[in-house]
Amino acid sequence: MKKVISKIFKIIAAFVITATLVFADTESVDAAAKTIKVGKATLLPGYVAGTKYNIKPLVGGGYGYCLNIHKGNASNTTQYLQNEMNAGIAYILENGYPKKHFTGDKKKDFYITQGAIWWYLDDTTGTSYLSKSFKTNGSDKYGLRKYMKKLVNGAKEAKKNGYSKPSLNAKVSSTKMTLSSDKKYYVSKAIDANAKNIDGKYKVSVTSAPSGTIITDTNGNYVLDIDLPGYNKEDLDIDLNEGYLTISANHTASNEEKDDKGNLIREERSFGSCTRSFYVGDMITPEQINAKFDNGVLTITIPHNEVKQIENKQIMIE
Repeated sequence: MKKVISKIFKIIAAFVITATLVFADTESVDAAAKTIKVGKATLLPGYVAGTKYNIKPLVGGGYGYCLNIHKGNASNTTQYLQNEMNAGIAYILENGYPKKHFTGDKKKDFYITQGAIWWYLDDTTGTSYLSKSFKTNGSDKYGLRKYMKKLVNGAKEAKKNGYSKPSLNAKVSSTKMTLSSDKKYYVSKAIDANAKNIDGKYKVSVTSAPSGTIITDTNGNYVLDIDLPGYNKEDLDIDLNEGYLTISANHTASNEEKDDKGNLIREERSFGSCTRSFYVGDMITPEQINAKFDNGVLTITIPHNEVKQIENKQIMIE
């Protein structure tokens, strides 16, 4: 990728909270919080081999995962940062819930991730948190064991390799600038960025540059990333009207809990919405704008050129 670089890297690591709890959130962070507050724990059904354990939401968002199955009922408490875990635990948090979804059911997805942590600890530290039947042929009505196995195998490989050291190098073939074809701008040579062990996202900015400096990719496009965790592609609408690009997101979710006889015990519904508008100029057409939604991030690419006057029209999302 060829861009001007401002943010060098982000390191995703797992941190031990009072030696019993690790935490996961939907956002990457540059440093771990010193304390976290655990909300009310709720006992989950024994999805695999009848083994039951608690789901532990964090106050303010995210979930807590226990390192010790015998202390898995932490509820309404404050936990404190102690030290960093190995890369295996970090792998499970980065590839487990809520970062990734397996079944579409948050309770089952949490169950998978928590089970993978204890399974991984059994295999690498000698603990015996989970039974043999849990890991082999015990009941598994919803097929959750296979997801745990995949997480555990990936975590073992991550532990062996350790945390990857991120690096980012940038170079330009010449510092000379040329006048653009419309004679409105001076254009630099493309800056070539070589990234290694980076999640692929870094911000672009310039320092000590003249007022009005514009940053584009090598095709002369603006690229806009909008984080929309918890939303699906079907929840999004993009409209272009009189030079304003408006992104709207509306989401409704419903979770049901039933007893063994199928009777409804509890039903929860949640709603969320947000709208953002950007002025992109009244010479941009909908056909020139590309929108792609992937893993909670909406990426919009807008050309930097002048075209005919536009009409109100929606943008399709890939």
